[in-house]
Amino acid sequence: MKSTIKKKLLTTLKNVEFLVDQNKKIPPKQILTLPLGKLDNPITTGRELLSYLEEHFNTKRYDFRKRGRGSRPRGYVSDLPIDMAEKVAIYSNEKSRIAKLEQEFYDKQRSRWQVYNAVFELNKRLKDHAERFENDFVIREKQKKKGEK
Repeated sequence: MKSTIKKKLLTTLKNVEFLVDQNKKIPPKQILTLPLGKLDNPITTGRELLSYLEEHFNTKRYDFRKRGRGSRPRGYVSDLPIDMAEKVAIYSNEKSRIAKLEQEFYDKQRSRWQVYNAVFELNKRLKDHAERFENDFVIREKQKKKGEK
């Protein structure tokens, strides 16, 4: 269900309307949302905390990686498996499709504002002209020829 707001503009240019889409599918920017009520099971270890946080990560917007840290047994040069780690580092990256969606949304919003501003300025100038020169011209919608869309 798309919700739109119709903003009627101008008295001189009566056929100009802006339809603004309010329903964007861009997830919020917070990394996680934690409930502040009582917990069902008290958290007593770091592993329990890690699994609890994983339940509340914002995975619609971010990708998360867990990397094990601590003293390394022989054979592990880079990251440790979580089972063998003393500590865990959590990294997050914004998903590229979300960044692209957000950029498209902001570009559309900027373009919409520029058009709105241009129409507002035009209307202001038309009113000023009409007041100064006693309505010496009229703006009408151009009639479509037969066969035109």
